[in-house]
Amino acid sequence: MKKLTILIILTLFSVISRLNAQSVKTLPNSFEIVQNTLISKEDFYKHSILEANLENYRLKTQRVLLSFENGFVVELLSAEELHSKNNSIDVNSYQSEFPKNYLLPVFTVLPNGSLVATYHKWNKN
Repeated sequence: MKKLTILIILTLFSVISRLNAQSVKTLPNSFEIVQNTLISKEDFYKHSILEANLENYRLKTQRVLLSFENGFVVELLSAEELHSKNNSIDVNSYQSEFPKNYLLPVFTVLPNGSLVATYHKWNKN
């Protein structure tokens, strides 16, 4: 009985965590399109980006370029820039820089609008 109770609690915690994580989305007006090779799909890409959570790639004081496999490139504004535009975000919850040797993923937008991040192996040297 004790094991069943623990299993139920862990399952509930997992479901609640997953629902909470899915509610975080990219902030509106928090990125700029730098390069667009598919003008006809720009609105689709914008919507896909806003529905995804790209906040993990945003830095506190620096802008970040995110590339897509088809040549589409967006630039995330820094957390400080967003804060200065009256966005109610906690600037201190963003990291100042990525870890040494960290390579940003290349993104793909699936036909249903979901974003997939592909990470490439980095050289430890």
